[in-house]
Amino acid sequence: MKKKSKQKKVGFTLMEVLVVVIIIGILSSIALPQYRKAVTKSRYTGMMPLARSIKDAEEEYYHREEDYTSELAYLSVQMPGGNPSGSSATSQGTTVSLTNGDANYVKASQAGLDNTLVMYFTNSGKYPGEIHCEAVKEGGNVKESARELCLNLGGRELASSTDANYVAYVLSGAGSEFGAGGEPGGSGGSGEEGESGEEGEEQQTSGPDINLPDILADIAALPSTGTRSGWWCRNIGGTLDSDQGWGTCAKATYPGVMCGSDVLYGCAGSTFRRQSGHSSRCDAGNDIDFSHPIDYACAGSTFTNGAICYSWSQYGCAASTFSGSTSGFMAWDGDVNDGEYGCYGCTFTNGSFCQGSTVEHGCAGAIIQDGSKCYGMGCDEATYEGSGCCNGDYCGTAPRCP
Repeated sequence: MKKKSKQKKVGFTLMEVLVVVIIIGILSSIALPQYRKAVTKSRYTGMMPLARSIKDAEEEYYHREEDYTSELAYLSVQMPGGNPSGSSATSQGTTVSLTNGDANYVKASQAGLDNTLVMYFTNSGKYPGEIHCEAVKEGGNVKESARELCLNLGGRELASSTDANYVAYVLSGAGSEFGAGGEPGGSGGSGEEGESGEEGEEQQTSGPDINLPDILADIAALPSTGTRSGWWCRNIGGTLDSDQGWGTCAKATYPGVMCGSDVLYGCAGSTFRRQSGHSSRCDAGNDIDFSHPIDYACAGSTFTNGAICYSWSQYGCAASTFSGSTSGFMAWDGDVNDGEYGCYGCTFTNGSFCQGSTVEHGCAGAIIQDGSKCYGMGCDEATYEGSGCCNGDYCGTAPRCP
């Protein structure tokens, strides 16, 4: 007789199914909140490029008009969906609004997002040049998830915000209403007068042989000279040579045009941007006449869209701002002088670069932010914020680029 073959049982026991369900539940309870946080963070950081472009356009407008504007139509910025007008507009789900008064800033927000992004302009009456994350309040207290987002971005809580229904956290900057120097006439936040007062403020706003507030005040007093065309504007050895005729080269807009000077504030306070394939740059010292080792020739300027500042003189490009992956600063060795501290007090954002080369202190005193990079000498004397990083042999303890 044939033996009956035993059939193998296939399936899961109830206990096995329960274990799998429990594991899935545990993983979901951990992963889902993290996923939501990642989505929220992605939405928030996604507002930054639009806000940054508007801020940069406001800085260009300021260099031309010596004031900021609340009218988007006056700015050289394009937004998907058409040309913006008024003080606010919405593009691809992000609403941006301009405020000009005691403080000057652009605010970005999205429906369903409990945080707003605030970028203060360089010459704002309060929090100049700072970036804040604001978290909504709920029942009189800050909403925990909104607070957590700001903290995860590196924020530090502040006492005031642009809206009483929000709590502000500084992402970039000193967190002082009056800038890095603290309250006007004060001690920069030391809480003591006398010995630490005026002297303490100068230590925060002054570098070696340079006082940035005084320089910027001198530049602000210069007359605006409009938009340049042609090849370049040159102010060498006190002699002006311009395609537009005689006149100063300072406080002008250079769309695809160059400026070169070795005299005090020769091209300072200007806006440079590459346009239609034509390079835009500012040469401080110009490698022609080195009779002025410290000239601030390109100081206080704005460089975007691939514009470059070259410095053959000390502090030649000081207190300037750079934005964009092909915009940046380069220090050069000259026959007599070189570009030591050439970009002292400069801010590099949005992937721009500071190239100190082999010039001692070439990038010293620079602020490297938002994916921007520092190369060469002086990078170990720069300040790094956010994702700013250093490459090469002169980084010291600075954060290195991946």
